[in-house]
Amino acid sequence: MKAMLIPIVFLISISIALADDAIFYESFNDQSSIDNNKGKIITDTANPPSWGFVEGRKGNAISFTSYADKRESYAVYPLPGDFKQGTIEFWFKVKDPSSTSSRGLFDEGKLYGTNPNSMGIFINYNQVIFEIRDNNTLMTQPWNYQIINDSNWHHVAAAWKCNTGDDFIQILVDGIGWAPARFWNNCTFLPTAAEMWVGKNYF
Repeated sequence: MKAMLIPIVFLISISIALADDAIFYESFNDQSSIDNNKGKIITDTANPPSWGFVEGRKGNAISFTSYADKRESYAVYPLPGDFKQGTIEFWFKVKDPSSTSSRGLFDEGKLYGTNPNSMGIFINYNQVIFEIRDNNTLMTQPWNYQIINDSNWHHVAAAWKCNTGDDFIQILVDGIGWAPARFWNNCTFLPTAAEMWVGKNYF
């Protein structure tokens, strides 16, 4: 039986600024940019899905493909700093705008399931979602209510603050978003993971 393709994304130039001033920037220009950030590509070795560098919005981008039988490819990097507050920005576009399949963009702490102290940005039913699970696995999840059903490049900016008493989580796509979402209680997100994933489809 042929494996069903889950269209993932083209990603370009992801940048992260954290509260402790740690800056992570990945251009996805070529393999050397991944190596310089101490990253690596993870892929199924027995029957690897495709990934590669492609023309981006400006310069190059990276393309990932995943399959319903869990074969996939994605990039993994060491966690660059304290993730209790910060911002993430990147450009993306989907390969198949007609698909409503979930597609992972960014993950820290393995968001899927009920893993505590995890966060991620993903597409579900053509909408971009930013989710944080705190150390009690309580979920706070702002959506961007634009429908992404085209093959254009889109800009994502996500910001969050936890463990400060003035906690919030917000996501904007192409500069458009709702007011910052407030946590029901103070956010107790305490990231403990040693790495972050880019392009992993964890659904």
